[in-house]
Amino acid sequence: KTAQEFESVFIAEMLSHAGFEKAIAMDSGPGGEAFSRMLVESYAEKLTEKGGFGLADQIYRQLKGQL
Repeated sequence: KTAQEFESVFIAEMLSHAGFEKAIAMDSGPGGEAFSRMLVESYAEKLTEKGGFGLADQIYRQLKGQL
């Protein structure tokens, strides 16, 4: 679960840095900017639920091997 949450945050940051968040907001003011951030986070969560980039699995395996 924690590895999936990490991957979700990572994907959200990637989308934001790629300009996805700004593209959604499109001069809509502070409310639109807050909404676009929440939307990007929601998209990232859904992507992670569907398998994401496989980062969560790799993190989990790496940490499990250290226990």
